[in-house]
Amino acid sequence: QSPIDEITLTHQAHTREGFASGALLAAHWVIGKTGIFSMKDVLHLSDIKDDQNKES
Repeated sequence: QSPIDEITLTHQAHTREGFASGALLAAHWVIGKTGIFSMKDVLHLSDIKDDQNKES
């Protein structure tokens, strides 16, 4: 947000189909793996360094 504008991103789920698809994607991905994972791992977002998303 700045004094002149604001960017807003929203998401509205109309059905649970998207959530079910994500759960199936994660279930398929985890086959044969051991450990504790998050969706960041499933979506390969853990490869992105957190400091790239922080303001300087």
